[in-house]
Amino acid sequence: MSRKLLALATLSLTLLAGCSQPQSQSTPPATSAVTTPAEAPTQTASPETTPSESAVEPFQKKLELQEHTFEVTSSGNQLTITPSGLESNEPQTVELDGPVLGADVADMNADGFPEVYVYSRTSKGQGRLVAYSSNNGKSITPINLPPIEQVKEAGEGYRGGDELRVIENRLVQRWPVFKEGDPDDKPSGGIRQIQWRLEPGEATWTLVPDKVVNY
Repeated sequence: MSRKLLALATLSLTLLAGCSQPQSQSTPPATSAVTTPAEAPTQTASPETTPSESAVEPFQKKLELQEHTFEVTSSGNQLTITPSGLESNEPQTVELDGPVLGADVADMNADGFPEVYVYSRTSKGQGRLVAYSSNNGKSITPINLPPIEQVKEAGEGYRGGDELRVIENRLVQRWPVFKEGDPDDKPSGGIRQIQWRLEPGEATWTLVPDKVVNY
């Protein structure tokens, strides 16, 4: 009897010892629970655009006069003027470095053939004109606007900020005048205005200063 009890006690101790041993880990370690810097997901790069392209607002306007039509559109830094009603309606494309602010159609020289005037502003804040005249209904020819500095007594105090607009039979260009020592955001010299008239040049049309006004 005592031998049976001793055998049972020995078996119990053996079983208890087996249960108390640590079991080996057979489950593989978890992955991607923590992402290391080298494994961090990367974002897909968006198409590259220059600051000037992203800042320029698109423009579209259709102008009609004397059975002639000019479709003015801009996208990014590219301006396109598409005429219709001429013998040659080839689109004209010009590169800009600023937004298109407006456009007008007129017949400033009263020859029966209209012109188109597109107003832009450069990245330096200066006004820019892109203009074409109908060449006797055959095609369109560029119109030249001389720099303000070439007009006597007009360029002094000029720092840009000029606006252009066709008023009756004149192109009007006006801008704030800066005195010496004025900060760029506080002109104190009033407003100066040039009235331009359209005249034929040697190979193209040109705008000639007709009057300079200060107020």
